[in-house]
Amino acid sequence: MIAGLGGESLYSEKFIGYLEDSRYVFIDKFKFPENNVIVLAEPAYKNRPFVNGISNAETITAEIKSMSKKISELDNIFIILFGHGNYDGKNSRLNIPRIDLNDLDYAGLL
Repeated sequence: MIAGLGGESLYSEKFIGYLEDSRYVFIDKFKFPENNVIVLAEPAYKNRPFVNGISNAETITAEIKSMSKKISELDNIFIILFGHGNYDGKNSRLNIPRIDLNDLDYAGLL
């Protein structure tokens, strides 16, 4: 699960809450192994106990590449994005720290 930049504390708090609640559902309700549920958030929340790293392009790329070494074509992957995004008429982007990844970047990683 990936949360982008909130832009202001109201949204940042909402996004981190969505991450925490979603993580709970995947682990406690759906019984996913805890180490299979990766949570990336904006830098202000990197020290929360359930956050695995910062939601920047480098960490997102590294996590997806790491996952690709552990899964088979029979496995399911859920990538959930929370946050503000934009569309430039050609590509969609989630606003993350530093450089945003667009829809084609995510498609290439997958």
